[in-house]
Amino acid sequence: MKKKKIISLILALVMVLGMSQIVSASSGGGDIAVPYYNYMTSCAASIGADGTELTLTGRVNTYDTCVVKIQLDAQKSPTGSEDSWVTFRNFPTVTVSSGTVRTALKTIASVPTGYYYRTAANVSIYVNGVLVESDTVYSGALLVP
Repeated sequence: MKKKKIISLILALVMVLGMSQIVSASSGGGDIAVPYYNYMTSCAASIGADGTELTLTGRVNTYDTCVVKIQLDAQKSPTGSEDSWVTFRNFPTVTVSSGTVRTALKTIASVPTGYYYRTAANVSIYVNGVLVESDTVYSGALLVP
């Protein structure tokens, strides 16, 4: 009888300790970090203006040596609201196969004033010719008055 009580107590203790780990992981306790990317450390898009000339940039930082493809789109919106963006210019894909920082840079000579503009960077990561990761990131909106 004493042996059954000890075994029951041990099992109860194991269950309680096991449940506390599950609760702390699911409640965002900060003990467990889930990586978003496997090959990228970061991925960003940006836009700048000099008068009516736009400069679009896509930037990717990677962990491993892999092939990175970055395709930039220029988008415009009359209001800057999320559902009003229209792609008005697609740029050819830039392929970069070495280094840990990969950048694509494009310039548009002249755009109409009175619109918001942003960059969409479509990023694809290849290892041994196989697509292993992809993402699309957007810059903030920029008003060209």
